[in-house]
Amino acid sequence: MILLSRPLRLAGVSLLAALCLQSCKTAVPELLDAEGSPLSQSEPATYRLAVAPFELPPGIEAALRVTGVRGSAVELQADLVSALVEMHTASEVVPIDSPDAFSAYNVDADLLLQPRLKEARFGRDGLTGRAFVSGLLWLTTWCGSLWVEDSRYRASLVVDYDLLDPHTGRVLARDQSARSQQTDLSFWERNEAFSSGFFLSLLVPPFLVGDNQRHLGDSLAARANSLVAAQFKTFLLNELPARQAQLLARMELLVPSNGSHTTEPVSFEWEVTAKGGLTEAAVLVNDEVYRTWKTEELEALAAEDGGVRIGVPDIPMPKAGRNLVRFLVNVDGLWASRSVLVFNDREDDSKPSENERKIAPNGAATLTLDDAPQAQKGEGHDAD
Repeated sequence: MILLSRPLRLAGVSLLAALCLQSCKTAVPELLDAEGSPLSQSEPATYRLAVAPFELPPGIEAALRVTGVRGSAVELQADLVSALVEMHTASEVVPIDSPDAFSAYNVDADLLLQPRLKEARFGRDGLTGRAFVSGLLWLTTWCGSLWVEDSRYRASLVVDYDLLDPHTGRVLARDQSARSQQTDLSFWERNEAFSSGFFLSLLVPPFLVGDNQRHLGDSLAARANSLVAAQFKTFLLNELPARQAQLLARMELLVPSNGSHTTEPVSFEWEVTAKGGLTEAAVLVNDEVYRTWKTEELEALAAEDGGVRIGVPDIPMPKAGRNLVRFLVNVDGLWASRSVLVFNDREDDSKPSENERKIAPNGAATLTLDDAPQAQKGEGHDAD
């Protein structure tokens, strides 16, 4: 009994510690949706998003490296892309090498994000109120204390950005801003296993142990970028559609949900509210044309409120796994597009029909499916 008492006591304390750890994480309102659920679990916006390299202020890269944060334009771009993917911000997130709209058009993007780093400050900012809990867990289990967010850090990241439509070069949103301010980290988020700090934590509580600068820098950048990505996703879902309706067209996916899983053909329905005349529309599945509409067909679908509902029943998903369905409309000669992900859970692939052809729209008023399109190069410009 004496031999069993200590292991059982430690097991009980460890179980209690595990339950306590759930209350040792910081709840960040920006990472939650209106219902209080994690924003990363909500449906992504229906865009294929191209992300350009960062525009940086002078001297910022060297200043960031002192804090352990990777600070080149490409490294910051990679960190932001990872955060956008983790947040399930859009159907697809694609990094590109150049900030111009033509580069985004070449990767069939629906949106171009042009980020600018306005401010970046990182550093230690004291202890959190959970340091006491960390100390108790260190005395009883040691390992339990390593997961408590006991240290607070300044993680001020301010990212200004523009959003462009790659098809037209129009600026959909200019000088928007997303930011983070501070965050709380646990030992594992600022140190590595079997490092000098790891062994020092056997002697003193984790909040008294120094930080591995590179590991700390990666964690701070990830936390800051996560907040930036969450605010950007909220903008895409809640504010951008109204702006697009004012400039060219609002295209709302009614069914199915973006990112849905299926083993059967999928029916789609979009509602389009266009500022001008709707002259063409097309649906592509994995870059192959599935269905097109001309002006007369679209006029027949018009509703009394001025919108147009376009439905396509039972579209087969050709590939096992990920399939990208794009919806494109032409409004008075200008194209706009949306992208939806559907996951085919079947194990076997079905081949697309031989008569399917590719479509690559542009801003030319005379474009048809047989045209060889050329996107207009140049910087984005504001809509008239």
